[in-house]
Amino acid sequence: MSRSDPKVAPGHDCGRECIGCGTAIPSNEPILVKFHRCYYCGRHRPFGSEWRTRTAPVVIAATIGLIAVLWSRLWS
Repeated sequence: MSRSDPKVAPGHDCGRECIGCGTAIPSNEPILVKFHRCYYCGRHRPFGSEWRTRTAPVVIAATIGLIAVLWSRLWS
């Protein structure tokens, strides 16, 4: 459950939500910019690893494809 308020003031950069506490963090938050931490819960890299979020779908699809190929060769 998210603690962030869905109503955001006009002109306010809501950024993304923290993985740990679910609070919307502006991308220009000083603590986030300097220390890469959530101001509210203190989680390091609150948006997660960008490398992991970009490559995870590709790795999952490749794994499923590999399993399908091995499965088809096993039964033929």
